[in-house]
Amino acid sequence: MKTTPLSLLLVVAATLAAAPAALGRSINITGNGGWEAALARARHAVAQLDLAEKVNLTTGIGSVGRCEGTLGRVDKLGIPELCFQDGPTGVRASDFVTVFPAGVTTAATFNRDLFEARAEAMAAEFRAKGIHVLLGPVTGGPLGRSPYQGRNWEGFGADPFLVGEAAYRSVRGIQSQGVIATAKHFLVYEQETFRQLYAADDPWTLNPENNTVNTYSANVDDRTMHDLYLRPFQNAVRAGAGCIMCVYNQINGTQGCEAPAVIGGLLKDELDFQGFVVSDWSAVFNTTPAVNAGVDVIMPGGATTGGYRNQVGGPALLEAVRDGQVDEARVDDMVTRFLTQYYLRNQDKDYPAVNYKDGYMGTYLNGTRVNEHRNVQANHAAVARDINEEAITVVFNHKRALPLSKRSKVAIFGSDAATNPYGINGCEAWIGAGSNLCPGNRTTNGTNAMGWGSGAGYFPYLIDPAAGLQEHVRAVGSFETNFNDYDLTGENLAQIERFAQISDVALVFVQARSGEDSDRTSLALEANGDELIARVAAQNNNTIVVAHIVGPTYLDAVFDNENVSALVLPHLPGQESGNTLARVLYGDVNPSGKVPYSILRRDDASHYPNITRQSAADGTIPVDFTEGVFVDYRKFDRDGVTPLVHFGHGVSYTTFDFGATSAQAAPAGDYYPTEVPSSSNKKAPGGPNSLWEYVATVESSVSNTGSRDGKEVAQLYLSFPDSVKGVPKKQLAGFEKVHVAKGQTEKVAFQLTRRDFAIWSVEKQEYVVPDGEYTVRVGASADDDQLRSSAKLTMKDGRVSS
Repeated sequence: MKTTPLSLLLVVAATLAAAPAALGRSINITGNGGWEAALARARHAVAQLDLAEKVNLTTGIGSVGRCEGTLGRVDKLGIPELCFQDGPTGVRASDFVTVFPAGVTTAATFNRDLFEARAEAMAAEFRAKGIHVLLGPVTGGPLGRSPYQGRNWEGFGADPFLVGEAAYRSVRGIQSQGVIATAKHFLVYEQETFRQLYAADDPWTLNPENNTVNTYSANVDDRTMHDLYLRPFQNAVRAGAGCIMCVYNQINGTQGCEAPAVIGGLLKDELDFQGFVVSDWSAVFNTTPAVNAGVDVIMPGGATTGGYRNQVGGPALLEAVRDGQVDEARVDDMVTRFLTQYYLRNQDKDYPAVNYKDGYMGTYLNGTRVNEHRNVQANHAAVARDINEEAITVVFNHKRALPLSKRSKVAIFGSDAATNPYGINGCEAWIGAGSNLCPGNRTTNGTNAMGWGSGAGYFPYLIDPAAGLQEHVRAVGSFETNFNDYDLTGENLAQIERFAQISDVALVFVQARSGEDSDRTSLALEANGDELIARVAAQNNNTIVVAHIVGPTYLDAVFDNENVSALVLPHLPGQESGNTLARVLYGDVNPSGKVPYSILRRDDASHYPNITRQSAADGTIPVDFTEGVFVDYRKFDRDGVTPLVHFGHGVSYTTFDFGATSAQAAPAGDYYPTEVPSSSNKKAPGGPNSLWEYVATVESSVSNTGSRDGKEVAQLYLSFPDSVKGVPKKQLAGFEKVHVAKGQTEKVAFQLTRRDFAIWSVEKQEYVVPDGEYTVRVGASADDDQLRSSAKLTMKDGRVSS
């Protein structure tokens, strides 16, 4: 007999308490947030449609469209087929596009302007290809609860504040180009294993652990849901995200795209989300509960097979309306929500027609032209380079090993430094005869510049590190190379050792990969990385390790080897990999990247939440988020574990010092709980405006005490009063990247909102600001030793007390 812990029952009850009064019914759009004019146009359009035409705008047409997802056309309104396409690193599965640095790489810049610049450039390419809806950014789904999650690299790190800031600026950047942004995946999507249902003989999945009975259930308490996982989506909704994608997995026992407490309650009611909800591809299993819960667009639709085997939406929705299971008014709202975004972004005016075919690089298919091969890259490679140059993270730099001298003889080792022998988008398991494209771009050879899956793109070109370094130096005989790290024996090993001995510097390239459909089974370096480091460093006491990794990875072999003089993390740099790495290693660019997660020693890895890889005896797959709000550095602070690499850490070729910190009140109105009538607490996208009001200003300074100009990230961490229990020791509440000339000092200022001081009250179903004395600390990372500048402030009734 299955039993449910009392704590979990309370979780479910508390979460359901947040649902709308008519549980199982979605909240209708109101146009709140400045969308009233577009809403009026949408309502006028919907009034002209019959039921079948309306349903046609709620369900994809399957694989017959040119895009990854396509909504049917409505000729009487002049609405063409509407195109949905991944992804988070650029236009997926198309030619003549830019493959941008991954989300985790972009996060490492800690630069809001670059968050937005990347999104703008990316969306410009989507628009030029005729795409209406960009399926990104990844907004805390996954957030990085576990480093084993295969898709962490698509997101913006492992802190809800950082992810929220990146999501906010990304949504703004995307929608500035007239493209609809999709914040995903909503909500608590933190593992790949068991995420989908597949038939036992279904060839679609790459993951043999997928379940044929249940998807896993993310069991999360109400407080954790609000204070951790919901936070980035609040930012995305406040930024005006037009679309949010619901998840494959269950949430507290209910399928994610069929959960009224989550979609209708948390999203459309509590966050007052005015856009439309799209399902992840084949994440809807039952039409009626999904539609009534609040899903507005069901994808991919069509009578398709494989992983998308179930016919949902479309005819099933027509039948549900005629049978009285779904109100036609609900269908009206579904279409109205989508068309509001269509008109709001002026997609009815001179919008480019779709001019590519998803996943097809040819020109004609079955006698029909499906690809115009439009080059949309413009100057976006420069944006990609700007991001990489501020993202590349130097973890340590002993004996000033970096920057390199162009006069030095350099040996380069490891397959991660080289191009893929099967082609930049190729692999051993090709899609089909005559093709050199990997399924989901699941490349496993050559330099690691991107993960795989729906977040990946097809490289137009890829500058590998070895090529970038050699081009940068342009000196014959300056380099020795050996890219064979799969056979560290015999003649190959002898050559590696000889090259290491005769070189001034040994660059060892190592990597760790991951992607969609499967989780990491190990956090170790791949391709004999540890052994390669040891073999080379034994012959050269100026060994520099460059690690292209997707997230937390065991780096003990790097830190524990006294002959390793520097460690560099370029993350996943996209097409401009070698170009930008060379400029940082040779000092043309002063590094300023920061690691957007923590890295533990191998012996401490038990403190990482793992992936649930085994179903229960009754076939269910419970994934209990027992750590609550304590994820990444928050958890390690609580557990008393010192990371090998702290969240937010990264060094420069210069040095910085932080000055005194002060905190003072900002002009702010009163803050009332929602049960007290107040104009300040009216519904607003992302939550009441009073919750996001600035209530405090913190000021500090950064001095450049070194010999060259550079950029530093001033990070502010907030600690709650000692009387408040169950909260992190500290949490990120601000960051500012500042350029400081050598010998100069620059002021930095942080504005803190009431939301930064708030925690969710399960009892009151409201954010509350505990009274008491708070501490703010400013420094270079989450390492307590780096947070030496601090100030106090006292909160009373939701305001800073004078």
